[in-house]
Amino acid sequence: RRARAVASFLRASGLSGRPVLLAYPTSLEFIVCFLGCLYARSIAIPVYPPDPINLNSTLPRLEAIVGNSNSKTVLADAELIESVSPLLGHFPLFSALKRISLNSIGADAMDENMGSDVNSDTIAFLQYTSGSTSKPKGVILNHRNIIEFEKRLQWGMGLYENTTYVGWLPLHHDAGLIGNTLCSLYGGTHCVFISPITFLKRPFKWLKAISDYKAGVSGGPNF
Repeated sequence: RRARAVASFLRASGLSGRPVLLAYPTSLEFIVCFLGCLYARSIAIPVYPPDPINLNSTLPRLEAIVGNSNSKTVLADAELIESVSPLLGHFPLFSALKRISLNSIGADAMDENMGSDVNSDTIAFLQYTSGSTSKPKGVILNHRNIIEFEKRLQWGMGLYENTTYVGWLPLHHDAGLIGNTLCSLYGGTHCVFISPITFLKRPFKWLKAISDYKAGVSGGPNF
C-alpha cells in the first residue's frame, strides 16, 4: 500500500519514465520507494546516501550520477535532507534536485487504478558502479534482465518459499538489491535484513542471525 502511494505521487508529479534517485540507507523505506518507482514506471537509481560528515567524498559521486542520468528528483530520508541542505552550495547539480521524503507522501494518497503497462523491455532501474576507480558508470536493467537473473539465482541457491535468507548487504548495491530483496520477492522467500552498519560494528550478529532464524542461505563478499 505504501509503495502504491509513492507510485501515485510519482505519477502525479510527471515522473513516469523519468529517472529518480533513491538516496535512502538500507531500510524498509528504501524498499517501499523502490517498489513505488516500479509501479509508477519511474526509473529508480539506487545510490549511497550523502554522508553529512564526509560530503566532499560522497557528493561528487552523486553529482556525477545526477549529471549522467539527467535526474531531477531524489527520494531521501527527511532527516538527511534537512542535515545536508545547508551544505549544498558547492554542489549545484545535487542542490538543484527536487528532494522528497517518504514522510511527506501520505499512505492514503493511493491511486486504485495503477494499471499494468509494464513489459519485459520496460526499464526497471539503473545500477551504477561504485566510482572508486573512475566516474560511476550506469547499466540499464529492464524487467526481463531481472526476471531471468532471479530464475537462475533461485535455482542455483535453492531459494524457495520454505527458505529463510539472512543478509546485511546494502540495498543500493546490486547484491543487496537483486540478490537479497528482489530474489526474496520473486521466490516468496523469508528474508531477514541486518543493517550494514550493525554488521560492521559487530560481525558476530550476522552469524547469530543465521543461527537464530535458521537461515538456509546467506552471502557476502569473500573478505
